[in-house]
Amino acid sequence: MNEFEDAPFIYGSTEHRELFRAFMRETVASRVRDEEAAYVRVDFDKLDDADYFDWNHLNSKGVKTFIPMLAEQLRSHLSKN
Repeated sequence: MNEFEDAPFIYGSTEHRELFRAFMRETVASRVRDEEAAYVRVDFDKLDDADYFDWNHLNSKGVKTFIPMLAEQLRSHLSKN
């Protein structure tokens, strides 16, 4: 499973965004791993509002940042297994 975040402006504040992240890490990731499935997450702090076409779709600029990060996470996961 690949975790994804909406554009930063959606969260309204850093605190709200961190609550979402905590839920994803503590609840969702845990449940996925309990099922022995892969769970990967990139560093979304490297993306900002200008990387999104709308509230949750990356534009071409965002894709150029996101894809290499995702590829690295997938390579890292595969090398561990």
